[in-house]
Amino acid sequence: LKPFERERFAESVRRALELHSRRDPRPNRFVERFLVRERDRLVPVSTQEVIRFAAAEKYVDIFTAAGVYLHRMTMNTLEAQLGPEHFLRIHRSHIVRVREVRELQAAAHGAYAVVLRDGTRLPVGRAYRRRCLERLGADAT
Repeated sequence: LKPFERERFAESVRRALELHSRRDPRPNRFVERFLVRERDRLVPVSTQEVIRFAAAEKYVDIFTAAGVYLHRMTMNTLEAQLGPEHFLRIHRSHIVRVREVRELQAAAHGAYAVVLRDGTRLPVGRAYRRRCLERLGADAT
């Protein structure tokens, strides 16, 4: 370790604290739209239009009222880019918009399914069950 002067060290700490305090205090920003390829053009799809997402190998199907779009992205990457207050991962293959959930149905052996407002029924994976129940306000026991 090199010898150092206390004054230079104190000045360095002060500068570091000043730089740290200037950092942008905004929370993480989440994706507001996706640019999806549709034949020979790129179409912006707002996350506000999205009803749900479904895994399709290395792609994701984006379901909206206007139609279904295919987008190259993994579910893990997608989940990290979505605002958790609006979207909920319920299965390794499904992410749903929370306000689109009409009901949660209990099935055999402690399994559950989410029913969306459009009638779509999707399974809730075991790994996502507790978080899903808590988020939707059910007793997670």
